[in-house]
Amino acid sequence: MSIDLTGITNKNEYYTNHYFSAMFEESTSAVISSWNAAARESEEIRTPWSLLRKNARQYYTFHDKFVRSSINLQMLVNIKVLEDNYLKSLG
Repeated sequence: MSIDLTGITNKNEYYTNHYFSAMFEESTSAVISSWNAAARESEEIRTPWSLLRKNARQYYTFHDKFVRSSINLQMLVNIKVLEDNYLKSLG
């Protein structure tokens, strides 16, 4: 089964096209499998894509509040919390 590389561009050819066509899927499948296994074994551990999905829901809530209000310290705190959540999700 071939991995879907939609959205991944080989910009400035940092990696060779051979790496993407032959070795990228093999390299990433082990990491993805370990994430899935860890998430299945523990209720506390979640996969990065599930954490990002959760953050996306929070983003829209914060964005709506930000658009409707004047800039205040609480909004800046909310933005910082959201930023921390995204960075934590990405490891």
